[in-house]
Amino acid sequence: MKLEFFEPAEAATVLKCSESWLRDGAANGEFPHAAWGKGKIIFTSVHLREITAPAGAGRRHR
Repeated sequence: MKLEFFEPAEAATVLKCSESWLRDGAANGEFPHAAWGKGKIIFTSVHLREITAPAGAGRRHR
């Protein structure tokens, strides 16, 4: 499987949600994400799968 990287706007498009909802979830520790540089967040394809997984189905919190 190829690991893909998404900026918040791209991830929001893929997930069909608002960018602010995604950013807020990451900032509150509800959604997995990676930080790059000074405050820049990035989501991977693995993160997106975890975010969309049903509750209790292996979704982890950071």
